[in-house]
Amino acid sequence: MARQHLRDLLLDHRARFLSERATLYARSEEGRVAGLLAAPEVVALTGVRRCGKSSLLRRIGQRFARDAGPGAVLAVSFDDERLADLRADALGEVWEAFLELGPPPGRRFLFLDEVQHVPGWERWVARLQAAGDCAIAVTGSNASLLGSDLSTLLTGRHRQVGLTPLSFPEFLSFRGVEAPSPQGLLPEERAALRREFQRYVELGGFPEVVKQEDPGLAREYFRDIVQRDLAARYQVRHSAQYRALALFLASNVGTRLSLRNLKALCGVRSESSVRSYLEQFGSAYLFALVSRFSWKLSRQASSPSKVYAVDHGLARAVSFRFSENRGAALENLVHSELARRHEEVFYYETAGGREVDFLVRDRGQITGLIQACADLGHPPARARESAALVEAMAELSVPAATVVTWDDDEDLSGGVRAVSAWRWVVEGG
Repeated sequence: MARQHLRDLLLDHRARFLSERATLYARSEEGRVAGLLAAPEVVALTGVRRCGKSSLLRRIGQRFARDAGPGAVLAVSFDDERLADLRADALGEVWEAFLELGPPPGRRFLFLDEVQHVPGWERWVARLQAAGDCAIAVTGSNASLLGSDLSTLLTGRHRQVGLTPLSFPEFLSFRGVEAPSPQGLLPEERAALRREFQRYVELGGFPEVVKQEDPGLAREYFRDIVQRDLAARYQVRHSAQYRALALFLASNVGTRLSLRNLKALCGVRSESSVRSYLEQFGSAYLFALVSRFSWKLSRQASSPSKVYAVDHGLARAVSFRFSENRGAALENLVHSELARRHEEVFYYETAGGREVDFLVRDRGQITGLIQACADLGHPPARARESAALVEAMAELSVPAATVVTWDDDEDLSGGVRAVSAWRWVVEGG
């Protein structure tokens, strides 16, 4: 690429990146990412496509540009088709073109969006990081962003920050609603908050879906991730079966997976292909697999996993069955919230064969047992959910547990608390 053309392209990218015409909303991870960029580490911001990674970096970049000047910022989106043929050996030319634009003395701020499109980018970033005086943030929508090359080259000098679709407090912020404390609410305030939560259940947390109030966008995201990002990237030959498997998973969140059954249901040729497809969906953060908890790792590895979509609104948009299943919607929403709050999320089966939807751990310690139950109004459901938790609490020496429901707030027997979902997501657990 001609040097003048490259300089013009970098100026265009920077102008778009630093433009303040569009409203960019705060995210809960913003302070953490900005703080890490102040340290001599590379920050890798990962997450599913369209969850807001680029917008978050733009907010942070604008903050740094106000202090150091816009000339100190190098912002490149490698999704740009004009950079489609760029290779790692040409990244040095990008840096030289940036220097030719005359950045001011002092620290430079590099924001590299969807950088995984350039094979071998890790060595270039490692050289810049080693040279010092550069704050570097990279984003990617594939888990390969933090592959072995980056880990080896930047041992102890890079940090990963995962970004998800919007939490409910972030959803309220996007809609211009202040997130109040659920304690002491007036009846009209409580009703308004519940209405917003219902809208959150319907729309999910993808920022542009929320802004436009258009669930159809989530269907487009799902199609693009499955067909363009994954099937094309991994050169999947049987694309119809690949899409069928993705749709089946979106329609059956919270169920235990059987490779044999998935193979038969979706027409996939072998169980090894099903396993590879599941890994690919996970690499794009489209679905999360939740393992059964056991103190014996061999038993944990041999037990079937449960599946959840990255966003309950996305699963609702692509699956009619999901939208009709209030229990599945609630369970997926609870999983997403727990994944934001805790280091590890499992499910648990008691010695008596009762299932607890979620067991969470932090720093190796069990910190919670949670059931998701759409309606505790039916005595059999109340007895079933409470019994599973009480049995698990006794086996694991956990003093309390929670049932997240759509509408119930009460103390159940044996140290089990029932809490409505809208209150639970606002309270933070």
